Amino acid sequence: MSFFKLIQIVVLISVTGFNLSYSQGVTGKVTSLEDGLPMPGVNILVKGTKIGTVTDIDGKFNIKTSSQNDTLVFSFIGYNNKEIAIKGQTALSVQLAPNVVQLESVVVTALGIKREEKSLGYSVDEVKGDEVNTNKEVSVANSLSGKVAGLQVTATNGSAASSSRVVLRGNNSFNNNQALIVVDGVPIDNSTVSNSEDEWGGKDFGNGISDINPDDIESISVLKGASASALYGSRASNGVILITTKKGVAGKGVRIGFSTSSTLDKAYIHTNFQDVYGAGSDGKFETHWKLDSAGVPHYYADQASYYGSWGPKMDGQDIYDWDGKKKKFLPQPDNYKEYFRSGYTINNSVSIDGGSKKISLRGTISDLRNNDIIPGSSVNRTNIGLNTNINLFKRLFIQGYVSYVFQKAENRAALANSLNNPARNYTVMPRHISTQSLKDNIMNADGEEQTWYMVWNWQTNPFWNDTYELSMDKKDRTFGNLSANWKFSEVFNLLVRTAQDYSWHHFENIGAYNGLISSTGSYSYNNIERWQTNTDFLLSYIHKLNDKLNLTYNFGGNALYDKVNSASASTSVGLVDPYVYSIENSIGIPARNKTLHEKAVNSLYAFAQVDYKRFLFFDLTGRNDWSSTLPEENNSYFYPSISSGFVFTELLPENSKRKKVFPYGKIRASWAKVGNDTDPYQLDITYYQDSNDVYGTYGYIVKQIPAKDLKPEELVSREIGTDLRFFTNRIGLDFTYYNTNSFNQIVGVDVSSASGASRALINAGNIRNSGIELQLKTKPIAKDKWNWQLNFIYTKNNSEVIELAEGIDNLQILEHWGLSIEARPGHPYGDIVGYGIQRDGTGKKLVDENGLYLRTDTTVVLGNINADFAFSVKNAVSFKSFTLSFLIDARIGGEMFSGTNMYGNGYSGNFIESLEGREEWYASEEARIAAGIDPDEWEATGGYLAEGVYSEGTVIDGVDVSGQPNETYINPFNYWNQFASWTNEIHEPFVYDASFVKLRELSFSWTLPEKIAAKIKMKNASVSIIGRNLWLIYSKVPNVDPESFHTNGNGQGYELYSFPTRRSIGVSLNFNF
Repeated sequence: MSFFKLIQIVVLISVTGFNLSYSQGVTGKVTSLEDGLPMPGVNILVKGTKIGTVTDIDGKFNIKTSSQNDTLVFSFIGYNNKEIAIKGQTALSVQLAPNVVQLESVVVTALGIKREEKSLGYSVDEVKGDEVNTNKEVSVANSLSGKVAGLQVTATNGSAASSSRVVLRGNNSFNNNQALIVVDGVPIDNSTVSNSEDEWGGKDFGNGISDINPDDIESISVLKGASASALYGSRASNGVILITTKKGVAGKGVRIGFSTSSTLDKAYIHTNFQDVYGAGSDGKFETHWKLDSAGVPHYYADQASYYGSWGPKMDGQDIYDWDGKKKKFLPQPDNYKEYFRSGYTINNSVSIDGGSKKISLRGTISDLRNNDIIPGSSVNRTNIGLNTNINLFKRLFIQGYVSYVFQKAENRAALANSLNNPARNYTVMPRHISTQSLKDNIMNADGEEQTWYMVWNWQTNPFWNDTYELSMDKKDRTFGNLSANWKFSEVFNLLVRTAQDYSWHHFENIGAYNGLISSTGSYSYNNIERWQTNTDFLLSYIHKLNDKLNLTYNFGGNALYDKVNSASASTSVGLVDPYVYSIENSIGIPARNKTLHEKAVNSLYAFAQVDYKRFLFFDLTGRNDWSSTLPEENNSYFYPSISSGFVFTELLPENSKRKKVFPYGKIRASWAKVGNDTDPYQLDITYYQDSNDVYGTYGYIVKQIPAKDLKPEELVSREIGTDLRFFTNRIGLDFTYYNTNSFNQIVGVDVSSASGASRALINAGNIRNSGIELQLKTKPIAKDKWNWQLNFIYTKNNSEVIELAEGIDNLQILEHWGLSIEARPGHPYGDIVGYGIQRDGTGKKLVDENGLYLRTDTTVVLGNINADFAFSVKNAVSFKSFTLSFLIDARIGGEMFSGTNMYGNGYSGNFIESLEGREEWYASEEARIAAGIDPDEWEATGGYLAEGVYSEGTVIDGVDVSGQPNETYINPFNYWNQFASWTNEIHEPFVYDASFVKLRELSFSWTLPEKIAAKIKMKNASVSIIGRNLWLIYSKVPNVDPESFHTNGNGQGYELYSFPTRRSIGVSLNFNF
């Protein structure tokens, strides 16, 4: 019997039902007064007796009483106790109100199960939906930055709706390190579509988490350790971001909500351009220029140089510029700023919810409109969501959630080394050229693209690109789940669930005819279809042995099917009809490509919880996966976990003073092992279908040795922590220490071409991450009118690559033009490796007789991407109905490489750092020429003096100066160009300390008083002034934002031609009727 058929039988049994006995007595359901959600785990006692029970996963209970006059006592940590006299009633609906002085203590855990935080043996953090809704981001992932210990969120430096990298507790793998995204207990697809890591750059088209509507989010639980996420299997080896959606609340009538937010987005430019020297060389009107008979310089774009601004001072001289117009030779201090427009983001959302005791619904529709700061770039997105709860029968509870997303993006930003990246143009364009001249002269009379550099298409006109080099992508996506929860009795429960995630992503790209990128024109498209199906069941049994010991047993299974189908086509040679952009208009045979990937993982799992007297808790889990991507003999892998929570304050003396000073203390510990598989089709020789003009349609073999003995990756995690609360929960301290080791990494390594292949996939490597997470939550003021919450988060992660494969001393994660991000044994994950400057035995830099640095013979480690630690401060001060809040986020330590600085100084001389020594050098040259002395016989009197000493054997004027301080002045152009010379780069000077401190969020809110709201028939209303990315408080990286990376992959730490950060300021309104 196949696994899928077994699942189907379980589902069939659940819907046909059993007629088991039903306990008589008082039944009911407990919900939270705060949000109306069911509350599992609530303690219920018959007052004055030892008779008791707890609510189930749906908040329901059944308890036998000896008298109709008994009183039931309901208690739950974080909520006020409630007593209800039965008075003959047999059914109760109970709502518990949160205790305002309690810290949050109920969290959503794996499989969407709500549990008391005190019962957990591992670290779980929760972010409320309001925290991501007040200051909305286009992608909800970015709203988590700085709010969770151990979580690092990095937004790709692209347009709005670009991808985000979400990593918990460091990099554990050479492959995927991103957390699993789960919605209502079910994983969803979070794949990234991007080609921005290509040699000549590309675009980032976002990842799955950006499709989630923030207005649908009730809460976000972050499951960090392997113990917390083990029940999700191999997909959760990097942790889980578990999103719980808002549900309809029954019995409260129809409620309508409306929210709108509008922000103005401006370019937050950090680049410090020099505005002293313009185009030319050696301080003169040379190279780009020719003088006419009157001595007036003419700029010739077809003779322009890479080396933009090494000419004379811009003192208002008469010139004929690249566009043929006579102008004054003057700096353009705002030319980069003038390129960007004022962008905006508008987000409107309407929700409606309500229902009866039997059925409740919540529906939402949201519309997002974003015009980026990059001209022509925009994203429009529509989200429609429906959440349904049906409870028509006593034993059967049906729940469904569906979300539909339609997104269309136009002209996403070209990143990194893309020829049509405008940031690249302004980094190297001479400082006298105006943005207006580019805008006014995008083509000549023949319709051909024009710009300041016409030697080849190394540079293009950004306004031509914005107008004619067009791209578009659109996505239709539907994801959701349907579950049936069959309650056989008060202790026996079966949940069955199926979830679908389907998306269709269509891409088009136009290479404009007569453009510099594709003079004969081009057109391409790509379609990507993704299907992901999850079907699972969970059988639960609650066993109350006595009034001291409670046991819960769970057995479940999951069947995952994942399919990706892509088809692409592009024109070749050019277009038959110049301005008709279609595949059929190709001059040559169009290139076509198709791929299909299918993967299945079947799983069975079991877990149990032990509760002893409400102070000692144990969790045991075990899961076995069977993966289609591994060899048959290795495709089954089992991983267990164990965790424990010990609330030791329950054993301390019960007195009011102790409870006020030290009301809660807990120690937790866990151990877990998880596995991981690989991508499809690694076990056999595979081929791709392609076509071209020469061979027509053909297939080509992937040059990878089949991985016949591949084993699953393994990760072992250990964690210990404590949760302490003081002074009536006004101060909370949460500390965690963790240690993880990931073994049998599945990596691709280079092999000899004699094997007929270029790479092999093997098991290798051991990566260790260990660290601490510290959270301090305080309420310095908690009064009727005044409230002040001040929270601190500190994270320190230590990474080490213990080993790679035998004979392999480094593994490249990302490489671009001589600089790479690597994993090396004995080093933290993510070394920055490139060419450096030679040094003597004391560490002093070495120069030659010309005053230039000596380049290392081979690449060396120049830094590492890992921060020493991260911290954030979240502050919220409320007075009556006004609240001021801010979030400061920081990462201290670690390094990054900035290609923008290398080329902005080394090629173009456009950045302010390149000014040093110019005036002195040019004065020295004038004196030399006036004296009629040959350069080889002249000793410069000024220029750039490189820091260092002469190398061994250096002889100047017949004197051995080895080891002596450098005294040779050089042309500043030669100094900077020695670093950026293509294929002969020296990367070291552009590796910077990546530390930063940012004001990430700021908001000022006013909530309409309840009395006023009631008069105008509102339940509540609020207005907020909001801001994001307002202030880079501290940074050691010049000219760029230290978080500006063009990929969300593992190759962090490499920056190249990045865009300014979007600084956003706006208003948010929320109304509920």
